[in-house]
Amino acid sequence: RDIPRFSELRKVMLRDAHSCIAVAPHAQSLALEDGSVRRQLAATSVSAVGLQPVDHGSDSKACSAFQLSSNAFREAVGGAVDVFSKRLSEVLAAGEAIKL
Repeated sequence: RDIPRFSELRKVMLRDAHSCIAVAPHAQSLALEDGSVRRQLAATSVSAVGLQPVDHGSDSKACSAFQLSSNAFREAVGGAVDVFSKRLSEVLAAGEAIKL
């Protein structure tokens, strides 16, 4: 099955990320050989720790919107991973053959 609302959440999150990166003091920049500049922010999701906020270092509206859309996207993906992991554990525990 598909992750519910994945496409919609991804589009909103990427749009908001672009706006936040433009004003975020913690955004990293890397100049590439072709002259383009790659800008990025760091984020971590660890099950044992929970969803960690993106380290953008800004109180701007753009970064607040990104934090919300990022959380929604990451929670949707994390939920799908949890469902998959649970089912995989059940299959492996039962000794069922996995058909690909």
